[in-house]
Amino acid sequence: KFHIDENKYSKLADSAMYILKILNRQYSKECNGILHDVTRNNSLFPDIHGTLVSYIVMIFLTGTRSDGVCKAARTFISEYICNSGEDSAINASILEAIEGLAIAEGSNDETRNSLLHLCFLIPSYAKY
Repeated sequence: KFHIDENKYSKLADSAMYILKILNRQYSKECNGILHDVTRNNSLFPDIHGTLVSYIVMIFLTGTRSDGVCKAARTFISEYICNSGEDSAINASILEAIEGLAIAEGSNDETRNSLLHLCFLIPSYAKY
């Protein structure tokens, strides 16, 4: 297992939860507008995507996760998929990161495959 500083892990979990809460709150208030814009914004996309993927990496490497964050991701996914139909307000890569977070487990093949797919911003990692 990979050891990580608890304080940093906690801060990353808090950041991931904050993102999920904002996305959930905006999704429950509207019909696609802000979620579409926020998750596709060139300044925000890397931060949102990077935070969610970083948290998945932490889970994968340490085997430790905040069930609150993963549960929030599962809840968001189930509500979003049930209500969005064919129209996807959220950037597909952000949605895939949330889906990866929902199923994330330590040293798990499904989590590993999800991470390899999500690392499109780092092409050399995605090859392995």
